[in-house]
Amino acid sequence: ERNLRRTGLLVRIARDAPSRRMSGTPPVKKKLTDPVLIVGDSLTDSDLRYATRFSVGDPVLFLSVKKQRYLVVPRMEYGRACRTTRGIKILTPDDLKLDPQDRYRIGAWAVKLLRRVQVRRVRVAPRFPLGVARELEKKGFRLKVADNGLFPGRAVKQPDELRFLRSAKTAAVAAMKTAFKILRA
Repeated sequence: ERNLRRTGLLVRIARDAPSRRMSGTPPVKKKLTDPVLIVGDSLTDSDLRYATRFSVGDPVLFLSVKKQRYLVVPRMEYGRACRTTRGIKILTPDDLKLDPQDRYRIGAWAVKLLRRVQVRRVRVAPRFPLGVARELEKKGFRLKVADNGLFPGRAVKQPDELRFLRSAKTAAVAAMKTAFKILRA
């Protein structure tokens, strides 16, 4: 490798690099375009909560493919999921036309949904359920574990998230003031 200093930046160029990079053009960062698959509940999985804005204690399945987003929920959660989510197609295991013995197996939900939307490879979180991963791999799907999180955009807070944080901070300060008054009395 040889080093070139251009516009104040040190750019390392491999000997076999294409000629357009030799001109000092920085390499293009690859966008994370693989579909994202999340299996879990939003009470313990913050990525699922972030992606859906849906709070659920039962296991659900979330798939994001380009601009399409899917959420498979138990039948009892269907109505609430439809009311509380935006821009997500809500499905139940019945919609996936699963065999009766597969209706309660979330791995079967994943296989059926991935086949339905014709996806063969997905990005998953490091905490992705091992049993589901093995079932998907057995059926020929490829899983890639995300190194830096599924949603790097989570680090930047949206206006509604900032409002919730401020509200929680205000409530915590008020609670502490009340606690100090009680302890001093």
